[in-house]
Amino acid sequence: MRTARFSASSRYSQRRPPRSSPHGAQLQLANLKPLEQQNAGVAGLVEMTADIAADLRKTDAVISNINADFSGRGLKVHGQDAGNLTATARTTNGT
Repeated sequence: MRTARFSASSRYSQRRPPRSSPHGAQLQLANLKPLEQQNAGVAGLVEMTADIAADLRKTDAVISNINADFSGRGLKVHGQDAGNLTATARTTNGT
């Protein structure tokens, strides 16, 4: 079974910067075609959630805040157990 799930929401206000929020993006690594074709023996469930605020200008976008969480569970590389991974990113006022 091939499983990937992604959902997102966005909001815009003239008084506040636009925000975008992916909710519960999940992906089974063993189901990725490039990894299957390379026979890399990679498996596990990765999940990411993020909340991003940016100032959209005519020619570019300036990100003001990012809050993101990433996790990998039951990871395997070349068929060997690689454990779990957790990463967090937080910014405030563009730093």
